[in-house]
Amino acid sequence: KVKRRCPLDSEWREGEHSVLVELDGPEQSPAAGKAVVQLKMPSDVVIVLLHRRGKYLNVSGNTVLDAGDHLLMMVAHDNALTKLTDIFGVTPQRM
Repeated sequence: KVKRRCPLDSEWREGEHSVLVELDGPEQSPAAGKAVVQLKMPSDVVIVLLHRRGKYLNVSGNTVLDAGDHLLMMVAHDNALTKLTDIFGVTPQRM
């Protein structure tokens, strides 16, 4: 797998537990066609960046996700990864 270039870099302080994860929404994703606010994501998850058709977009609650969107998310706890897998139909990968 080739690592995708991203206009975002992160540096963690000692003791911080949040992780940056990424996922590509599959064509049959349960999240496709829904606004972010409708997804009922865990409160400790933030969508940091959305990559769609060659452009990086800021995300708000009203942003409607498309199949194939590439998302970067900050996740505070590992148990949120299971919930994200249920929401998107694919397991996010740690960066």
